[in-house]
Amino acid sequence: MLVSVGLYELLAAVLVLLFVYFRRNRENLPPGPWGLPVFGYLPFVGKYPSRSYFELSKKYGPIINVKLGSKNVVVLNDYESIQEALVKQSDVFSDRPRNEFIHKISEGYGMIFRKFNEEYKIHRKFTLTTLRGLGFGKRGMESKIVEEIENLCDEIGSRNGKPFHCQDTLVAAVSNVICNVVLGSRFSYDDEDFKGMLKAVNALFSDKVYAFCVNMLILAPQLRFIPPFSTAHKRIFEDIDYVVEILRKILEEHKRSLDPDNPRDFIDHYLIRMQSNDTNDVSFCEEQLYQILRDLFVAGTETTSSTLRWAVLVFAHRPDIQRKVHEEVKQVIGVGLPSMKHKDGMPYVSAFILELMRHRTLVPLAVPHATVRHVSFRGYDLAKGQMVLANIWAVHHDPKNFENPSEFNPERFLDGDGTFNKNPRVIPFSVGPRSCLGEQLARMEIFLFLTSIVQRFEIVADSSRRLPELHDGNSGIAEVPTMFHVSFKNRL
Repeated sequence: MLVSVGLYELLAAVLVLLFVYFRRNRENLPPGPWGLPVFGYLPFVGKYPSRSYFELSKKYGPIINVKLGSKNVVVLNDYESIQEALVKQSDVFSDRPRNEFIHKISEGYGMIFRKFNEEYKIHRKFTLTTLRGLGFGKRGMESKIVEEIENLCDEIGSRNGKPFHCQDTLVAAVSNVICNVVLGSRFSYDDEDFKGMLKAVNALFSDKVYAFCVNMLILAPQLRFIPPFSTAHKRIFEDIDYVVEILRKILEEHKRSLDPDNPRDFIDHYLIRMQSNDTNDVSFCEEQLYQILRDLFVAGTETTSSTLRWAVLVFAHRPDIQRKVHEEVKQVIGVGLPSMKHKDGMPYVSAFILELMRHRTLVPLAVPHATVRHVSFRGYDLAKGQMVLANIWAVHHDPKNFENPSEFNPERFLDGDGTFNKNPRVIPFSVGPRSCLGEQLARMEIFLFLTSIVQRFEIVADSSRRLPELHDGNSGIAEVPTMFHVSFKNRL
C-alpha cells in the first residue's frame, strides 16, 4: 500500500513539474501546439515542416511557437511578420541559433552559420565586394557561365536523346561556375576529387533520410544520440572533413603560386588580405577561409542546380509551358548565344522563372535566425537567442498573396498585355542582411542555363518511368526533386 501511494505521489510530482516546465517556457510566447514531453512537436512536423507550420498558423495566427525537443521555436508564417523581423528589425533578428550541432559544423567561422557581429559584417562586406570584383552578378560573368553551358550541352548531347537522370550533370555544371570564380579553375566532370565533393553535397540534399535528419539536427541537436539521427550526425562530419581536405590541397597550391600583384580568384584575394600589413584583423585566417569556401561551394552548387532540375521536371510535366518558353527563346534569341541583354525582352521566361521560385520554394524555412537580445515583437516577449524560422513557403502559398497558390501558373506574373509584373512577395533568397550572398549570380545562371537548354533540347518524359509529382520532393534543409529520368531531344 505504501509503495502504491509512493508511486502515485511520484507520478503527480512529475506531472506538476512538466506542467510548470511547459508553462514557464511558454510564458508570453506566441500561441502554438503543446506537443509531447521531451520530444515536443517534433513527432508531428511531418515530411514537410513548412507546410505543417502553415496549417498551424491557420489555427493560432501567423506567428506561432512550437517546441522542438526542449527548445521553443518561433515561426513567422506571413510576409508582414517576416519583413518586420528580418528587414525592419534586422539588428535584432539576424543572429544564428547557438547549439552544439550548428557550432560543430561551423566552429564559429564561415558565413552561413556565423554569429551576427562586427566580424561577420566585415567578412560579408569583403566577400561581396571581392565576388563582385570577380564578376559576380555582372555581365562580365556571362563568358564563364556560357563556357560551362557549352560543356553541359555537349555532355547532354552525348546521351543521343536517350532517357537519363540529369542531376549529376547539372550539379557538376553549376558547381563549376562557382569553382571558376572562387577556386580559379573548373573541373573535368570526371575528376575524382570533384566527383567526391559533389557526392557529399548531393547526399546532404538528395538523400531523403539523411537530408531530413540533418535538418532536424539543426533544429533539435539532442536527436544526435538517437538512430537514424546519430548516423546522419556522424556522416555529415565525415563529409565535411572530406571536402575540407580537398580544399586544403587547393589552398596550399594557391599559397605556393600567389602573386600579390595579380590575384586570380577569391582565394588569392583572401590570402592577400590575410598578409596585408595594414590590417590587424585576426579574424581573417585560414580557418575562416576554409569555412567560406565550403559555404560558397555548397550554396553555389545546390541552390541553382536544384532550381534547374525543378524546371526540367516542370517541362516534362507541362509540354505546353515548355513550348511557350521555347517560342520566346526562338523569337528573341534565335540560334545565337543567350545573353542577359535578352532578358528584358522575354516576359514569359521571366514569369516562368519567378513562378518556379515561388511554387518550388527551394529553402522553405530559410536558414534559422536567432535574436541578438531580448525583444518585444508583436506583443510577445522573445528572449536573447530565441530561434526564429521564416516560413517562406507559407508566404509563397498564401492565397492572400497568390490566387490558387498550389497551381503552377507563370501567367500570374503577366499583365493583360503580356508585360512581366514582378511580385515583391516572391522571396526565394530570403530578405534582410542574412539573405543569400549569391542571389545575383544564381539569377543570372538560372536564366542563361535555362534558355540555353530549351534552345537546344526538347525535354520529354520517359514513358517507361513515372515522373514524380511537382508538389513532392526530398525535404531537408532544401526541398529538391526526387530522382527522375527524361530525354533531351536535339532541336538544332
